[in-house]
Amino acid sequence: TGITGFDEITGGGVPAGRPSLVCGPPGAGKSLFALQFVVNGITRYGEHGLFLTFEQSRADVVADVGSLHYDLDGLEGAGRLLVDAVVLEPQVVETGEFDLGALVVRPAGAVEKIGAKRVAIDNVEALFTAFNSPDLIRSELRRRFRFIKDKDLTTVITGERGDGTLTRHGIEEYLSDCVVLLD
Repeated sequence: TGITGFDEITGGGVPAGRPSLVCGPPGAGKSLFALQFVVNGITRYGEHGLFLTFEQSRADVVADVGSLHYDLDGLEGAGRLLVDAVVLEPQVVETGEFDLGALVVRPAGAVEKIGAKRVAIDNVEALFTAFNSPDLIRSELRRRFRFIKDKDLTTVITGERGDGTLTRHGIEEYLSDCVVLLD
């Protein structure tokens, strides 16, 4: 990850080419962890990255890390980073066959466009808010995680801590290859 201390205590970071879940309560540093993972990949290891957020605007992401002196605009201008902010509106009615295919097409296009090797998805909870069906979400998450593995993308996915489970819905932790709990 390039995150000082974390890589040392884990013996090397997160598994390469696989999805890792970073979960914890609000304010634990999940989003910052995910962004550091991507930026460090670019600046320290020469691996282009995608930061996909469902929670913030691009401007908010840039502002939030301003004090860390990350030049997100410069990294994007150089074609090494893509910050993509996706707004998901809650579905009032779900009818017929529906999937979240656009959420794989969009990152796939970004990965292809900049040659990303690292991806951060912040916050997977937005999928549960936007769509009513846990079965649909589980199926779509499986598809996303399969895409990650097929493309050999080292990925950090953030999720909110649940009551008695690592995540609110308890699905993501079973689909991930690695789980990190921040507190």
